[in-house]
This record gives sequence, C-alpha cells and structure tokens, in this order.
Amino acid sequence: MAGLSGESSSPDHGGLPRAADVAGRIPPCSIPLDDLVALAQLLSCRRIDDTGGMAFLESADSLKLWQTLKAKYPDMAVLQLKPAQ
Repeated sequence: MAGLSGESSSPDHGGLPRAADVAGRIPPCSIPLDDLVALAQLLSCRRIDDTGGMAFLESADSLKLWQTLKAKYPDMAVLQLKPAQ
C-alpha cells in the first residue's frame, strides 16, 4: 500500500507512512510552546494540576484561554467557535 506521495507504508503501522518518510516534509510549527499548551487545554477542557494529574477547566478559564488565543491567532480554524459559557 502506498502512503503519502507514494512512500512505502508499513504493515506494522496500519498502512500509514513511516515517520522517517514524512518527517522532513512537515513544516516547522511557529506557534510558541506556551500557546500550544493553552490550545491543548482549551481543546481538551483539561489542564495538568499541581500534582501532575488532570483537572477539568472551569468555564471562565476556557473563555479566557479562547479570548487570548483568538486575539493572537484570529484565523485559526479551531478558534472560530466561542466556547459555551
């Protein structure tokens, strides 16, 4: 089975192209790590708490993250809908 742009795929990976085949063509991400963490929190509605465990985000925290990220990345598709309050 051919992967992306004709790369070989591995039966061990469900027919997906191997990371080594596509890694050089993935563009670098220009979004700072702190913003990626904030986006992950917003999309998962969770954060890592002081004990290292998972905690749900409060609605106010979700809204604040959305407002901050929306101001920085107004065209980001995942930020087009405002979180429920």
